[in-house]
Amino acid sequence: MQSITSLKWNIIAPAALLALALVAVVWFDFTSGGEATPEPFIGDVGTPVRSAYVPNPTPAAAVVPTAVIRPGTNVAAGTPELRDTQRRTDLLLLLSAANTVGADDGEFPTTNGNVQTLCVFQESDVGCTLEGALGSPPPVDPLGNPSENGYWYSSDGATMRIYASLEGAIPDADQCVTDNVELNKQSNLICVQAP
Repeated sequence: MQSITSLKWNIIAPAALLALALVAVVWFDFTSGGEATPEPFIGDVGTPVRSAYVPNPTPAAAVVPTAVIRPGTNVAAGTPELRDTQRRTDLLLLLSAANTVGADDGEFPTTNGNVQTLCVFQESDVGCTLEGALGSPPPVDPLGNPSENGYWYSSDGATMRIYASLEGAIPDADQCVTDNVELNKQSNLICVQAP
């Protein structure tokens, strides 16, 4: 009998490893019922790279940019009477700035007669142009949340109005009359106008 050292291990060792691998494949195939379903490749159609919600795409023509809302300041400081005093002061400050812009440009910043928030949406509210005359951003309503509690602006270029809603009751004679449906929902509406 040949000695174990004289066997050709350079042939036997790889053959043994191959046989062992074949036995392992047969064993795994037998234990899994013979049906192997590999995972799809990452990136295949319908296979998410990571679990995340992906909404249905919106057609490019229907995309509307989202307006950026300015953060509010001076949130709910003081009593309702102090906040109303601040609103009246703010309206006079805004009126002065609008008159300055109107004198410099020959007309007020126009909204074509429509009512807008004063300067909530910086990209679209023309009231934001008053910042140059004010030297700082236009004031924000003392209650904060300027899209609901703020100041409103309308102008046809020749005339303009700036509105505010007070917390305290005011006489009917002091209420600002407007045909704007949304502003009519505001309680105790006051306004300044020029000229």
